[in-house]
Amino acid sequence: MADVHSAADSTAAALQTLEQALTRVGASPAVSPLRVEILLRIADGLRKRGELERALRRVEEALDVLDPAEEPLLAGRALSRRGTLLNGLGRYEEALEACERACALLKPSDEHREIGMLEIARGTIHARRGEMAPSRECFENALFAFRRVEHQEGIALALNNLGLLLKNGPQWADGRDFLARALAVSEAAGHYHRVATHCVNLGILFTKLCEWETAASHLERSIAINRQTGDGYSLVKPLLAMGHLERRRGRRAEAAALYAEARSLCAANGYARELVLCFEAEGDLLADEGRWAEARERLMEGLGLAMDVAPDGDLVPEFKRRLGAVALAEGRAGEARRLAVQGYREARRLGEQAEAGAALRVLGSAMARSRSREAAAALLERSVDILARTPERYELALAQLELARFLGSAPAEGGAAEEPAARAMELAHKAWAFFSSIDLPERSAEALVELAGLRVDHGRLDEAVRDLNRAQRCVRETGRRDLRARLRELRERLDERSAAVARLASPEAEIIEEWGRLFGGGQAGEACLASMLRFVRQRLEGDGVFVASPAPQDDAGFAVEAWAHLSPERAAEILRCVAPPVLARGICLSADAAAHPALARHARGALAGVRALAALPVRLPAGEGILYLERRGPGARPFTSSELKLLGLLAGLLALGLVQVQRERGLRGEREGAPERPREDAFQAFVTAHMPLRRAFAHLARVGDSTANILIEGETGTGKGLLAQCIHRASPRRAKPFVAVNCAALPESLLESELFGHVQGSFTGALRDKRGLFEEAGGGTLFLDEISRTSLAVQAKLLHAADTKEVRPVGAAQGRRVDVRLICASHADLREAIRRGAFLEDLFYRLNDFSILLPPLRERREDIPLLVEHFFAESCRELGRRPRGLARDVMARLQAHEWRGNTRELMQVIRRLVALSEDGEWIDELLLPPDFAAGTGPESAASGAHLHDEMARLEARLIAKALSDARWNRSEAARRLRISYPNLLAKIKRYRLSPPVAGA
Repeated sequence: MADVHSAADSTAAALQTLEQALTRVGASPAVSPLRVEILLRIADGLRKRGELERALRRVEEALDVLDPAEEPLLAGRALSRRGTLLNGLGRYEEALEACERACALLKPSDEHREIGMLEIARGTIHARRGEMAPSRECFENALFAFRRVEHQEGIALALNNLGLLLKNGPQWADGRDFLARALAVSEAAGHYHRVATHCVNLGILFTKLCEWETAASHLERSIAINRQTGDGYSLVKPLLAMGHLERRRGRRAEAAALYAEARSLCAANGYARELVLCFEAEGDLLADEGRWAEARERLMEGLGLAMDVAPDGDLVPEFKRRLGAVALAEGRAGEARRLAVQGYREARRLGEQAEAGAALRVLGSAMARSRSREAAAALLERSVDILARTPERYELALAQLELARFLGSAPAEGGAAEEPAARAMELAHKAWAFFSSIDLPERSAEALVELAGLRVDHGRLDEAVRDLNRAQRCVRETGRRDLRARLRELRERLDERSAAVARLASPEAEIIEEWGRLFGGGQAGEACLASMLRFVRQRLEGDGVFVASPAPQDDAGFAVEAWAHLSPERAAEILRCVAPPVLARGICLSADAAAHPALARHARGALAGVRALAALPVRLPAGEGILYLERRGPGARPFTSSELKLLGLLAGLLALGLVQVQRERGLRGEREGAPERPREDAFQAFVTAHMPLRRAFAHLARVGDSTANILIEGETGTGKGLLAQCIHRASPRRAKPFVAVNCAALPESLLESELFGHVQGSFTGALRDKRGLFEEAGGGTLFLDEISRTSLAVQAKLLHAADTKEVRPVGAAQGRRVDVRLICASHADLREAIRRGAFLEDLFYRLNDFSILLPPLRERREDIPLLVEHFFAESCRELGRRPRGLARDVMARLQAHEWRGNTRELMQVIRRLVALSEDGEWIDELLLPPDFAAGTGPESAASGAHLHDEMARLEARLIAKALSDARWNRSEAARRLRISYPNLLAKIKRYRLSPPVAGA
């Protein structure tokens, strides 16, 4: 029964059953072996629950009744458990002595499982004492012993410990592979206690790699399993690891709560080593907050405990390095240097490469404070070099930033300073790009401020303006006063440097020359005006642009004459927003539309997504018009004074084009009655070359002027919402509201109120009358997305509204007339829903005056290159990145992908590629998400219709065979394949190749 409960991870029930068995056995010497066996089983259960002291008492009770001469194997097992428990309690000398005695008793036997567990205990003790070579030998002996008896749990445990031993050094990739293999073995065997252990170790490694979501997923799983099994001892480690993850992500309150829970468990149960880790974590958190005295006190207390628990272990150098960083922050460079040297030497002795690199960073910074520049440069370069060979991406970025600060502080000595300055800017840019890619605004702000300072100091003023604007946004998120003060100082220095180089060659003459060629090109007036607007947009790196002329009969007093990268409806809405400030002050200028006093209320309406904008008057014979230019997206920079000067010049030149257009329009009106000016193709926003879709759009354009209801069907992500907006823009209702609602996102009661409105007192919380979306969309279009997810009751009300053009708010006695066109969308088959009784057939035919099916992206692959180009340009503009483009291999992979998420998935992938890219470099296939790696399985072979994929599969098979023939000796395999060792490692990662697990 106890075995059954243990197999189900019900440790409490197993312990209760074993205690009953122990009572029935009694204390008779005749049954001593059975009593010992039960006591050891109870100790195992208590250890799983983290009750180490109680478990140790049970083992001691067993040893009291054992005679090693008569029962050597049983005595060996008991001593092995005693060593394991003493190790957990931090009593390493006693633990090693018990394990050595157990080893002497068990070695002559064929108890391979027990011998393996004993080797695990010995290896762990050696590792914690800082003896890495004997530790690895013990773990490898354990793996050999477990494989001899095909003990899956033991195999997983040995792989896990080998992974832990290797994860911090140059062999961290091998360590990650060992941990992943251990997790796979434990999952296959159903050993969820071990699964929790592997998950926390993988979570720690992925935290070092700054892969936050993957790390959080593993750690959350480990915490959940340990909470479920009641294992307090094993719960401490994932709690601390999750705290480290939250701390790195800047979530200090969450980290503090996790550390406090871990410390409470350690104090209650006497977990010595884990309590030391709690002191280390809390010291780091205090240091992050700049509370240096408290951090020093906490770290000193932790160092004292670490010296008691394991003076030669891996925790001591970590504490010394942290204390050195605190001393440096407090201005005690000599003490910082002494502690960092000690930390570095001990980390090197233990093979802790990441810790050694971090200690060198502190030491280099301390040497720089002591004016030992040559030594400081060598130490900081060495720190970057060491950390680049470890998984510690975060620590590497910190080291790069520290080296950039040091190189940037070098005294300028003519041309000799150019090389270190360029190196400093490169390092600061890499640090910023990394911190930005993992969404750490505080670290991003520090790197950007440093980068902007370097650019100002070395005359890169245009780039400095861009970096300062980026830094301004990051600093606003962090609220750091020191960074704000630094930004103010940099802006003052930038102004001084700009004034010193103000006498630059003016571009006005060049612009006038280009404009003359444009104006004299022989185009008709309106075509020439459109070309002029495109010229303005390109020259000033804007997004949307329009020009308006005076029109007293219009509500706003202006009429939009021409536009580019804006719809005419949106241009008219923006015109109504910016016209009052232009009339009042002669200009409307904002670096952030959402923060502008006169424009903030439009930030979620007409100016949604607009970052920087400029609107200037255009002087015409009939009065003043308006030229408007905007930059969109979070990375958009504000208009500089020199750009405004150019924009003013272009506004004056644009007046010539407007005068010509108005003159031609007047002549044309005299001849043929001034026809309506053609408007943009309403469907141009829907990027496609798919001919059936283009024909469908032509049909939609013809029914656009009717009141016909339209049903759009298609998979999720195919662009149903975008098409609905295009249909609205193609209709006479385009000047009226377009209101969209996702029916799946609201519960039935709330959806009914949202659609039809309610009257005061109709239900709890109805404090006043509320207009429904049917009324809000009056005269315009109401788009109902996921119509299939509505209840039959709501469908009945929709049918009534569609038939009668009348809605009745919830709780109202009378209906209200509405003039609304309905466009509905569904990814589910409504005909199938009708057959199941889940959708009203009458409503289906009422909504289906005209229907269109949007095919999935995998059925219109000719659209992929067009969409890639569109999303690439859009993402570069929004994210402020300028890569050269996509490599040919990347485009081939994108073309071959199945795109189950359709256009939305493609957009997200392109945004990811742009976000991870470097300015001026090609985006290669290594930046693609993992599911784009070339497959090697039968499914891939069956679907291989592309030469590139077939070559990739062939390459993967050849590499796998070479690795197998070389018994996974990578150096030998690289020689046989005649490729470099780093190239082989990259291909192993790309094709997800891993060595076989013996006995798994």
